[in-house]
Amino acid sequence: MATVADCDKWGRVTGTLSGNTLTGRWYKDYGQQGDIILTVSGDGKSFTGKYNYSSAANPFEPNPDDPEDGWHETSGIRQ
Repeated sequence: MATVADCDKWGRVTGTLSGNTLTGRWYKDYGQQGDIILTVSGDGKSFTGKYNYSSAANPFEPNPDDPEDGWHETSGIRQ
């Protein structure tokens, strides 16, 4: 279970859960943020998905010629 201190250290996630897919945004601070699309396993103990990264110095801009450009794969397991 994450504590408020963990959230402040590692960031926060906001979004909408539809079925087992969470679509939203992640924020470490206003300088580090991006979009997420995560699929949670049926048992709720793991996820896979993708994210992008945006900062003031390097804002994320979708590439109309390659919609996957700038997205990074991610996964995790609840311990």
